[in-house]
Amino acid sequence: MESYVQTAVQMKEDVLSEFERSFPEIAGNDPYKAKPNVLRVLDNIEIVFRNSAKQKIFSERVRGIQKSRLDGDEILSAYLTTDDNDSYNDSLNSIGCSKKICFFLFTSRYNGFGLVERTKYTDILRKQETLCPAKNVEIYNVKKILADFMVEGNPTYANIQPLVTRYVQALRALLDSQRNIYQCEAELNEIFADCLDEFAQTGLNPDKVKLNPVSMKAMLQVFNDLRKRGLEIPEIKQNETNEPIRSICVELRDHQQNLLDECDILQDVVHFLDDVILYIEKAKQAEERAQSAKEKKEAGEDVGAFAAFRETFSSKFNEWLNR
Repeated sequence: MESYVQTAVQMKEDVLSEFERSFPEIAGNDPYKAKPNVLRVLDNIEIVFRNSAKQKIFSERVRGIQKSRLDGDEILSAYLTTDDNDSYNDSLNSIGCSKKICFFLFTSRYNGFGLVERTKYTDILRKQETLCPAKNVEIYNVKKILADFMVEGNPTYANIQPLVTRYVQALRALLDSQRNIYQCEAELNEIFADCLDEFAQTGLNPDKVKLNPVSMKAMLQVFNDLRKRGLEIPEIKQNETNEPIRSICVELRDHQQNLLDECDILQDVVHFLDDVILYIEKAKQAEERAQSAKEKKEAGEDVGAFAAFRETFSSKFNEWLNR
């Protein structure tokens, strides 16, 4: 269960980073990690993931343990970290680029992209544009609560476990949102490349391809955004030869494949986090059942003791009456 250990380690590192940002006056002291509350928060985070891993092993004991494809994969930590906003910012840049491609394809009246397609992709992008920041904020809020617990409060397992669940759920939703964003960009890249292929058949003369000035401007804006996304897009002039367009199509299809590869990895990480969430909940339910059984047993012992006392008392009382 290396992946569970990696997840716990990464979460602890990110919470500590948030603690250092929130409480620099405390974090400035070298031994701050030895403070009781800091240790309790970190220990309980680890225990939540350990219990989840144990529950997974227990639940799958009959059919054997299936080793996660992510176990021992160093790349996992790069997707689990929430200490920087690089991937989050890249997602927002992807949305912006996809919107521009969408607008261009629609205004250019490209045959394969009508109102239905524009509405479909616009709705996806709009939803993810709201969801992605919301989950990023949720992750920050949970880390801030955990950082506060490191200073004051009672960071018991009962208090920490729900926060870990919230954190993993928010991270899972964020990564799934990013997967949807990149999937959308990949599909639009493919359509855009097909569109440019058609343009390349007749050149970029607006009279031949019926590309109006608004669409021409939109296309140049798309090229500019694609450059920001890391693609090598040459400068295009209106009466340019077809060769630059063909090279752009190659870049677009390479970028599309990179996006699809990224989606595959994100899908694996999302499935893994689904697993973690499931077994955190199962571990919690197992603990609740054990506690309930213990309480019933103790209650039964109390009832039995009281019944024995009542019987003894009644017997002694009857003896006293019959004297």
